[in-house]
Amino acid sequence: MRRNRKLIASLILLVIICAFVNIDVEASVCPHTTTERVKYNAPTCTEPGNIAYKLCLLNDCILNSNYEIIDISEVIIPPLGHTEEIIPGYEATCNEDGLTDGKKCKTCGEVFVTQEVIPSNGHTEVTETSVIKNATCVADGQKLVVIYCDVCNAELKKETVTIPAVGEHQYTEEVEGTRVPSTCVAQGSVNMRCVCGDTITVSIDADENAHSWGEWTVTETPTCTLKGEKVRICDYNSAHKQIIEVAENPDAHTIKSRVENEISASCGTDGSYTVVVYCDACDKEISRESVTVPATGNHSYIFEVNNSRIEPTCVREGSVTMKCSCGATDTVALPVNKEAHKWSVNGTVTVEPTCVSQGEITYSCDNYGCSSVDKRVLSIDADAHKWDNGTLIQTATCSSEGLIEYCCIYSSLHKRTEQIPVDSDAHKALTETRNYVAATCGKSGSYDTVTFCNECKTVLQTVVNTIPATGEHNYIEEVSGTKVPPTCISDGSVTMKCICGAEKITKLSKDANAHIPDSEGYDCILCGKELSCRHSWTTEKVITKESSCIENGSKAIICTKCNESKPGSVEIIPAYGHNFTDDWKPVTNPSCSNEGVKIRICRNCFDFETESIPKLNHTDKNKDYICDNCNTVTDMSAFTEKNDKQDAIEDNNTDNTAKKDCSCDCHKTGFEKVMFTIINFFQKLFGNNKVCECGVKH
Repeated sequence: MRRNRKLIASLILLVIICAFVNIDVEASVCPHTTTERVKYNAPTCTEPGNIAYKLCLLNDCILNSNYEIIDISEVIIPPLGHTEEIIPGYEATCNEDGLTDGKKCKTCGEVFVTQEVIPSNGHTEVTETSVIKNATCVADGQKLVVIYCDVCNAELKKETVTIPAVGEHQYTEEVEGTRVPSTCVAQGSVNMRCVCGDTITVSIDADENAHSWGEWTVTETPTCTLKGEKVRICDYNSAHKQIIEVAENPDAHTIKSRVENEISASCGTDGSYTVVVYCDACDKEISRESVTVPATGNHSYIFEVNNSRIEPTCVREGSVTMKCSCGATDTVALPVNKEAHKWSVNGTVTVEPTCVSQGEITYSCDNYGCSSVDKRVLSIDADAHKWDNGTLIQTATCSSEGLIEYCCIYSSLHKRTEQIPVDSDAHKALTETRNYVAATCGKSGSYDTVTFCNECKTVLQTVVNTIPATGEHNYIEEVSGTKVPPTCISDGSVTMKCICGAEKITKLSKDANAHIPDSEGYDCILCGKELSCRHSWTTEKVITKESSCIENGSKAIICTKCNESKPGSVEIIPAYGHNFTDDWKPVTNPSCSNEGVKIRICRNCFDFETESIPKLNHTDKNKDYICDNCNTVTDMSAFTEKNDKQDAIEDNNTDNTAKKDCSCDCHKTGFEKVMFTIINFFQKLFGNNKVCECGVKH
């Protein structure tokens, strides 16, 4: 205000001088020989300020530092306006009042919202009981009862209370040497002794984890491509098993052989062939041997006739037709394969599962004459519980239900609960302080001690208590207009008033952040601290973020001091996209039932993309009605169609005249043709097909 008055006084002085001094020089040609320097006056929240300028006394001119004429509007700095901030209050405690938050101007200290007193809350009593000495069947015990405030933890009352003798034995001491451990299927026991000397035998629940494991037995032998399995059985209960995988064995190949480069030998001419030994699982070649077939004149049955093999079962021999290089054939018996069982689809449950133990299901072999069985594990049935008589967990009160818990006799970990109805007479008494009126320096206060049920909130007793006057001032109210805000270089002050009227001046500590900026907003006019960066921009744009395959980058003109980007100079650098390799690498090979997956990788960021590989088609090169890829039986209609086509080919190779005269069902149509096709299929399957009179092989 004083600075504004000085500015106004300077302007009035200028008007008076111009009125009494005869000056007829125009402002545009004024020599400005007589000037007065006017200092910078900072604006306040409500009052304007002015920049530093020069006042010409000859011709009513206002000049800048370069003695250039400027307008009066360029001198005046508008008021800053209030900067509102919160005056933080604090919470009331059990025995001390608090204050609400207030509001004031951060710059000039003017108060907008006055802080108000928050009355103290009073103590919230909580009772805590601890046993000093337990009561026994014949002797009283003791317990310590402490009442304290749940908020400030002040101790309000402390007393020792007698616990009457219970009149019943308390079996708390274990008799040494009497413990019999429990197992996974049987309960244990232990003798417990009361303080009076009496003993009792107590059962210990069976421990589902207390097994005695036997040795590991391999049940499925691993191969070069498939994992195996091994199992061990509990000595207490054979239904308790542990099963783990056995890693693949790279040397456990399924050996097979094939013949390549075959040159047939006759009785007088040598032949040759190559025997290739390989793994049927991983297709690894084990060995390769060239064999010469001498012309001995004797038959050498070394070639298997296509579609002639009948595989043996667990009770029946098979057969295969072998061919000599000269064309002669011989049928050879294949020995019984005791492992070639045909297990029944539906088994018989021999051991029922429970909530903690596995069961057992038995499958029989459907091959005629085989009595073998396959026993398999049934998974645990999580719902197969058997509940006990229940244990009381929580007693019902006047407003809340109780709780009873039931435990499964198979496992103590399996439990369920049921609610007990509300007991309207079971109150739970608590005491708290209400209606607290704080005492002041000249006036007594009061509070009510209320005993009530903590469950249903019914008031059981109310006692009124008086608090004597404190006799000490409580300065909580700020006197309006007395506040001098602190700055970055000096302390401030404020006058506070007690509710009784007494006043006290309080120091406000220096605020290191209470700066007053200059007209350009760069520096504090009090301490000279730099408040805003005087940017020094680069002449060219600088990359501020590198672009990638999927994210844009950027470049901009930046400040060499604070690295801030100049507004409007930011330029986006587009993402350059993925650069994937040309070759796809298979991750999962396709099969007849599932697609495969292949992958290729970006050369820049090593990201990847995937693509599916189409499923394989069923193939049956050896015509055994089993797919060479997945070992599954192919579609019967497809076989029938193939057989019909093969029959047609063979029919074309025979004499047409004979085919016309043949009365066999192979030349008929309709239902008779369908029945012939079915019968012919099984004849081919078991090697009993014959050549028809028309030349067609049935």
